[in-house]
Amino acid sequence: MSKEPQNEGLAWYVVRTLTKREALAAKILAQNEEIEVLCPRVRYKKATKRGTVWWKEAMFPGYFFAHFSVATHGRLVSHSQGVTGLVKFNSNIPAVPESIIQELKRELESVSVETEHEHTITLQPQINEGDEVEIAHGAMAGQKGIVTRVLEGHERVAVLLEFLGANHEVELDLFSLFLQRPITPE
Repeated sequence: MSKEPQNEGLAWYVVRTLTKREALAAKILAQNEEIEVLCPRVRYKKATKRGTVWWKEAMFPGYFFAHFSVATHGRLVSHSQGVTGLVKFNSNIPAVPESIIQELKRELESVSVETEHEHTITLQPQINEGDEVEIAHGAMAGQKGIVTRVLEGHERVAVLLEFLGANHEVELDLFSLFLQRPITPE
């Protein structure tokens, strides 16, 4: 009795990459016309000690999706630059159902900008009056306060801070603050 090789047909698989190398590995694999890749990314502003900077990173850190035949291209994909292997359980390389990939693509298309193999979602902080924030940098770094007003169109907020024994309302750049809750898609 002959045993058929697993995963002979075209299917979507999860590819594991080196840390912070998802986009590079996906771009290299996308150069092969027989392999389709999906590497969604998120872009957001982040307050750092050197000021506000844009960060761009993988939606699924350390992974991306690729559509190929394991029998034909499994070795090529597994040994591609930036790739550490395919996600597998023992010797089984599970395929991701087409319906899940299509649903992910639909969601990404509704909220992202697409460039070749990559979808990028820009995240914007949603801040409301009453939210607790912490100043990220400057002379008052680490000071916590409460948002009293959101100033329209300027990416600025008024924050009530306690210092010098009294409460003071100060206007701050939205991206000079650490928010105490998660950010949401634009």
